[in-house]
Amino acid sequence: MREAFAAIRPEGDDADLTSLVNADAYVNALSPAATRELRYHEESRLVRPADTLVHVHNPGVATDEVSAFLENTAEQVIETWLSESGLQYVQLRKSPCGFVGTTSLVEYLEEEPFVAVQEPPTDRENPMADETYPDEYPSGE
Repeated sequence: MREAFAAIRPEGDDADLTSLVNADAYVNALSPAATRELRYHEESRLVRPADTLVHVHNPGVATDEVSAFLENTAEQVIETWLSESGLQYVQLRKSPCGFVGTTSLVEYLEEEPFVAVQEPPTDRENPMADETYPDEYPSGE
């Protein structure tokens, strides 16, 4: 597998790279220890500061230990799901920036980029909450 990654970016290639990786394939093909080793190898040997590495993972496919590892080593975690009515939502669960914990509706578009987040939060309000956050604490402090 390391050879396959090396072929993606040959020696001397300075172009920024965006990699979309099916982490579930790691989980199914490798042991938990080998999955961890490969994940660390990607980050330490293959990814440069300007690169983007996206692992797509379904926590229902792996053990809790492997799922927790993948989430803990991620810089950002986004969860998406379909409601019973067929609407798709997205929630920011972990991030160095943004509004962690906010949930928004996914909108499908006819033109690029083909999907959009409806009314992403622009302040600390949670768009899914029934009440807005108070401007000050109830005690007045």
